[in-house]
Amino acid sequence: MGILALDFGGTSIKYGLWKEELIEQGVTPLPKTWEEALKAIEKILERYRNDGYLIDGIATSVPGAVSQEEDKIYGLTAIDYIHHRSFTQELSDYFQLPVTMENDANCAALSEIWKGHADDAQSILYFVFGTGVGGAIIQNRQIQAGKHQFGGEFGYMMLNEEGSFSELASIVRTTALYNQRQNQSIDGQELFVRATNGDELAKYLITQFCRYSARGIYNLMISFDPDKIIIGGAISSNSLFIKKMKEEIECLRTRTGAQRVETEILPSKFGNNANLVGAVYNFMIKKAK
Repeated sequence: MGILALDFGGTSIKYGLWKEELIEQGVTPLPKTWEEALKAIEKILERYRNDGYLIDGIATSVPGAVSQEEDKIYGLTAIDYIHHRSFTQELSDYFQLPVTMENDANCAALSEIWKGHADDAQSILYFVFGTGVGGAIIQNRQIQAGKHQFGGEFGYMMLNEEGSFSELASIVRTTALYNQRQNQSIDGQELFVRATNGDELAKYLITQFCRYSARGIYNLMISFDPDKIIIGGAISSNSLFIKKMKEEIECLRTRTGAQRVETEILPSKFGNNANLVGAVYNFMIKKAK
């Protein structure tokens, strides 16, 4: 079986072909219109077919609140044209192939329970740290989207009277604050380096970022008591963040008397490919029914 996997992002569409594993990957700039998106996908399909591959279906990972029943994508995203249309039906009609879709964070979580660090788990919480905080909830190895498709929208949770999880645990916002105060233009990775090297402002901001990240994770960990917690996004490869966040969670466990809750916390196995891999697994689940 050959499955074309597509990951719609804010600036590009990542793609790859699934043949027992992800192969022949690429990236194309995000089209400006729906019609241009169809043409871009058509070119990708033609490329694979010209190379002799048979395509049996299209698996998509998309931002926004996905309603499987209505075949619609709700919420606010950077891709206006994917909303309020019969997304998979229109793609299926155009390409004459079966098509599935799932929210991008849910896809990332599915990749972990399929072939990742949670392949032996029944329940996980998956966190994505970036501009804000997103994620997914898996119970009994199934996505828990909720009545309003808000399952896993951890960023809306208030961590104190002044800010939400997304506001207080955003590495993008944290780095922007440093740049504003120092009149510089560094990225989040460099901010961690400067904190390690003794920059006092960087140390303070990284400490606050890790503390709020840990508080949000801890609150959800205690509420759901999952088998595992997986950290996704680019920051998942930052060993210092993982270390400091775990230390903060340990302090919270001790402070609240929850030492028995020893949930394993791991970085994502698939990194930037998690959405593509999870989209394929979602396709297999949906088409097996």
